[in-house]
Amino acid sequence: MAAPLKITFKVYLEAQERWTPATELLGRAESVVDSYLRLNHLTCCSFQGGFFIDIDGKPWSDESTVDEFHELAKRLDRGLPQLGKTDA
Repeated sequence: MAAPLKITFKVYLEAQERWTPATELLGRAESVVDSYLRLNHLTCCSFQGGFFIDIDGKPWSDESTVDEFHELAKRLDRGLPQLGKTDA
């Protein structure tokens, strides 16, 4: 039997110093943008997010395995062309 799998996309909100599930940010775009604009030092590292994966209740990935959004997009882009390919 396959282990239970839980995948949550989280965004790091530097102003609040916490990882927040993206579902909690729905409908709050204005306050999220304001929180970034209030930062004293805004850099690309201020924009971090990624997939937090738990397998059978144990973390497989965590805040040390996520990165800036632009890096995540590059990794997904490199991997996505391989999906659905066959050796036909």
